[in-house]
Amino acid sequence: MSESHGKELTMVVVGALVGILTIEAIVFGVGQALPILEQTNVGPVNAQLLGAAHFTLIARMQTVVVAPNITFDAWTYNGTLPGPVIRVTQGQNVSITLVNEDIMGHSVDFHAAQVPWDVYYKTIPPNSTFTFSFVPKYPGVFMYHCGTPPVLQHISKGMYGIIIVDPVVPRPPAREFVIAQSEIYDSYEDALAVKPHFVVFNGYANRYSSAPLQVKAGELVRVYFVNEGPTLFSAFHVIGAIFDRVYPDGNPDNVLKGIQTWTVPPGGGAVFELTFPEPGQYPFVTHSFAYTGLGAVGLFNVSPSEPSPTTPGEGPSTGTQLPSVPADILPGGMDQGKSMYYSPDPVVVVVGVNNTITWTNRDTVPHTVSSKDGLFDSGIIESGASWTFTFSNPGTFDYYCMLHPWMKGRVIVLMPDAGMVH
Repeated sequence: MSESHGKELTMVVVGALVGILTIEAIVFGVGQALPILEQTNVGPVNAQLLGAAHFTLIARMQTVVVAPNITFDAWTYNGTLPGPVIRVTQGQNVSITLVNEDIMGHSVDFHAAQVPWDVYYKTIPPNSTFTFSFVPKYPGVFMYHCGTPPVLQHISKGMYGIIIVDPVVPRPPAREFVIAQSEIYDSYEDALAVKPHFVVFNGYANRYSSAPLQVKAGELVRVYFVNEGPTLFSAFHVIGAIFDRVYPDGNPDNVLKGIQTWTVPPGGGAVFELTFPEPGQYPFVTHSFAYTGLGAVGLFNVSPSEPSPTTPGEGPSTGTQLPSVPADILPGGMDQGKSMYYSPDPVVVVVGVNNTITWTNRDTVPHTVSSKDGLFDSGIIESGASWTFTFSNPGTFDYYCMLHPWMKGRVIVLMPDAGMVH
């Protein structure tokens, strides 16, 4: 480490033996305590556009677990079912690179874009790459999927995901979740006959029955929901609750109030907002009950509300490990029903200008370190590999894992005279 590059920090990705994968920050150098953030880690959204955002989707075959002891030979984006959640802001320049590592042709169709199909959504052959850009005009929650014929086959095999387009005027802070409903078929013939083996939320049957989504009584809960299909309608319903507001396709201008159940067609989406006044368990299902038993059921576990927020510390402190900052999990694209998150939750590191951070993946699956504003992107960090980046300008830089987008962290870069301890 040379003096010109400042202090060097090391971020370590580790896997816990109990099946919950974590990322822990082991900081070699001096850190600074931060106050508790009074917001979720995925909102509120900064109304100022962050410049161009670039995302890479890799088309490849992947065997995934879709139920206990049951695997599915999927066609995927980035190896997960569903593909990674992409989050941008209305009016932002969005660049997508499709890399085809499969043995057949693939494409990607973004429902959030308004572009000519024959130019932007063309099929690319194996071992090729295609990049295109668009500017989302409307906020909301949208599907993306492979549009290569037969489209039914490509979607039913798993080539789909969700893109959230946040409005320029931010939504109020909330505990947020992303849920994709889809069907899993044993064969293309079963898909043509609409005979699903499973109907699932986020790629795994009954995923949130054994691992409920955790919320608190009285807090605002927001669900970004997309019905990936390819064929069945979803009648999304939370047993014991009423949606305070439903936004068809997620557009803030499309607001409905006091809704018991909302139908989302294949290829459609909605944003649901609700509060749970009392602690307890509240199942969420598709109210098309012929399919609920195939795996489309989960639970909200509502705990009592906290009496008061945590009081921030009185001032900075030094040490070798940074404090934990509470944040929410943004699920989607998880593998084998395991939750992954940064621990402390999320990682927050304060450094000076020209400091270098090294991320080391000690997990068993790949990860990325990708900034929301496109400043840095590690690409795929395989198990055991490392990636470094030097921060040459002051500012606050949020990042996440593109493969597991609920995994988030933050780097705060200060000028030497801005309170850093040397």
